[in-house]
Amino acid sequence: MENITELIRNVRAKRDQIASLQSELNISLYPTLVDISLMNTIYEWYKEIYPCEKKNTRDANTMFNLCFIFIVLLLYSPQVLIGLKIKFGIRNKIADILQYSPCTISGYLQKVEFFYERYKDYKDTIDLCYENIYNRLKSENLLLEKRITLH
Repeated sequence: MENITELIRNVRAKRDQIASLQSELNISLYPTLVDISLMNTIYEWYKEIYPCEKKNTRDANTMFNLCFIFIVLLLYSPQVLIGLKIKFGIRNKIADILQYSPCTISGYLQKVEFFYERYKDYKDTIDLCYENIYNRLKSENLLLEKRITLH
């Protein structure tokens, strides 16, 4: 009997830990923005902030666009970064702004996080642009309560 009681206690404790972690995850995945119409403004700010050599080559232009996609995902749909679906409307709006097909945006979703984790210049550029855009949004009181912190 003692083993069964201990097993039940352990299972309940694990269940409580899972519930707590799920709550923390839900808070972390809460978007900073929901108003998709702000994305055009964010793109204009992004073009101002991004380093000048951004479009010298086709590869540089692709990196410019990948950085923008990553920033938008952080702001609007952070759950994509753990493999969940992008929020409705975000992919099409990004595609419209960057003049890509929505399928191209879907193809880039996995690349943006991979590049962020592996390429220091890419990460530094995103960190700079994200913080600048975040601060502009904050100064204009456009943010929701939750904020994503980059590490």
